[in-house]
Amino acid sequence: MFASCEKIEDDKNLTLIYERLSALAHPTRLKIVCALKDQEYSVKEIVRSVGGSQSNISQQLKILTFSRILSRRKSKNHVYYSVKDPQVMHLLEVLSN
Repeated sequence: MFASCEKIEDDKNLTLIYERLSALAHPTRLKIVCALKDQEYSVKEIVRSVGGSQSNISQQLKILTFSRILSRRKSKNHVYYSVKDPQVMHLLEVLSN
């Protein structure tokens, strides 16, 4: 059995993997993660890059943050988002091949 499969059998890891895959299973959220691949963006910059309304993007950002895919940083009146776990980008690369 692959070492990574042993980790999946642990209920805590299984839940984390499920939450991350569920969070990524939405076209807008995938666009957001891809937009943040190499740098952090403010909400306004993400809206401009991905398209859609600010309220919808904010809702999607909450889901991605809750799932520990993105991290957020506040600076004055702006909130900046970035990819928290580089393994998520690796997973997307593997799935896109």
